[in-house]
Amino acid sequence: MSEKEIIKLLNQLFEIEKKSAKSDDAIKIDRNIARIKSIFEEQGIIMKNPLHESYQDTRTDIDAEIDGDPSKKLMITEVLKPILYKDNQLIQKGLVIVEN
Repeated sequence: MSEKEIIKLLNQLFEIEKKSAKSDDAIKIDRNIARIKSIFEEQGIIMKNPLHESYQDTRTDIDAEIDGDPSKKLMITEVLKPILYKDNQLIQKGLVIVEN
């Protein structure tokens, strides 16, 4: 499987994980999602969700859309794409929305 295909697959897994968090059936599939993620982790591929982390404009692992006053403390309030690493190398920047 190519790196591009892996990125597409992990982005879809991330979307499923986000949707399952909003569902009453989340408990039923959380274990399966965790197993899939662990399979990728065994291959050196890590998916990171930076939701609720503080934002600094010096971060190089995310692209952010800032909503609010950039001079105040900013927080990542929504993640559109996760941060992906392969063998500790960044292969995809996270795409996030940042607010006060």
